[in-house]
Amino acid sequence: MPYLELVESGESFLRVRVAGLQNPSSDYSISIKNTTTGQEYYASGGGQSSDGTYYTNGQTFTTSISCGLSYDFEASVTPTGSFARFYYGTFSTLSCPNPRPSDFNWTNSKNSGSDYNLNAEEWNYLTLKINEFRGYKGVSAWYFTSAGVGNTFTAQLFNEAVNALSGIPDKSINEPYPQSSGNIIYASDLNGLKDSLNSTS
Repeated sequence: MPYLELVESGESFLRVRVAGLQNPSSDYSISIKNTTTGQEYYASGGGQSSDGTYYTNGQTFTTSISCGLSYDFEASVTPTGSFARFYYGTFSTLSCPNPRPSDFNWTNSKNSGSDYNLNAEEWNYLTLKINEFRGYKGVSAWYFTSAGVGNTFTAQLFNEAVNALSGIPDKSINEPYPQSSGNIIYASDLNGLKDSLNSTS
């Protein structure tokens, strides 16, 4: 029974072949269509391998694919010069795994006893990285309150980050405890956010 087989996948390409034909030869043409994007690719002539499978000339079909998404494909093999369809089939495959985001680091170090050194830009960048890791783990984005230049850093902002972190699985370091209004938020609390996020596998 013929079938469409994934040979190799990457961030922007899929390489496939039709395998299982009884008498593959050089006088067949093949059509492969990415039915998710509508892109279609053709190869003709040749491709018989030593193990009796039919290859699409070893071609790599570059498609507009994104990591972690599923794409549907269909393929047909026809004798050259004929419109008779010899084989037709579909399959779905993941293009490639989602790459892990890079670790987060504070722009300004957070050290006990030193100046607070927390500005709106780096806080907003932390929230952006939290959502990157949530997406990496298949969790929906968290809605954060944007920090403004000159605004007071509040327990509400801190707790948003804590709650967003709590929804990220596979962390080896737990997120810090939430803070109440009026509590002092220490450097160790801020570094706890960073360390928890970066512990995601």
